[in-house]
Amino acid sequence: MLCFWVPYLIMQYVFEFAMTGSRRSSPWTNIYETVLCPFLAGPVLLEILGISLKTFKVTDKDKERGTHFSWRYMLPFLVLTLLDAAGLLAALLDLFHGGSSGGVVTLFWLGYNFILLCICLLFVLGRKNETKVGLRKSVISCELSLPGDGEVLKGVVVGLSEQEMDVVFHGASAFPCDSTPCQIRLETDTGMTVVTAVCTGSQKQKGLTVTRFAILEFPDLNQFLSLLYDRDLAYESRQRQLFLSPALLQILKQRFQDR
Repeated sequence: MLCFWVPYLIMQYVFEFAMTGSRRSSPWTNIYETVLCPFLAGPVLLEILGISLKTFKVTDKDKERGTHFSWRYMLPFLVLTLLDAAGLLAALLDLFHGGSSGGVVTLFWLGYNFILLCICLLFVLGRKNETKVGLRKSVISCELSLPGDGEVLKGVVVGLSEQEMDVVFHGASAFPCDSTPCQIRLETDTGMTVVTAVCTGSQKQKGLTVTRFAILEFPDLNQFLSLLYDRDLAYESRQRQLFLSPALLQILKQRFQDR
């Protein structure tokens, strides 16, 4: 293991980082594959045996989206997590009672898989539908024209989803929240779009007044989705996680913040 696998693992990370920077990650690829595995194993096996499944059905894009939590999605990962925990405990007891030192290798893989399965459980639990994409830097600027007097307020978007946005205005202590829809221009280095939104309230966060808007309409939906999801995330390269334990803790922290 030390002579063959460890050098391979180290070089895999080195070359992966050299070739892709922060855009690819082996641990997160493993998570992706682990999430899909229980649900792809059956169909793949049936196809190998020549048993064709139902034809592909296109998802209804206009359907109201919810949390989509279901115990049938949770069950495979729950069973695997319990079995992995039992194996981990048995391997530890065997090692403490004079078992072979080769059991350390088993412990490593059981621990690694346990972290993967815990993240899969969090994935199945899902996040709230209105959860906003966190913006660690002011990558989206905005301009809002006040109804009536035409005054233009400038600010930055600090949270954004398909349903809501959080905005911090420059030099404005508070935004006059009412039920009047307004046009907000969103702009990044790569694009611009305009949305119709209505103010739903404001709150203090870290000394700043954050104003929340409910998005009512997208004149150009594709342009808005591109601005929301296709932003350049190269600035997150310093946040790259080489191992899964810090990543798991980061996910847990985010889930508690969302609540």
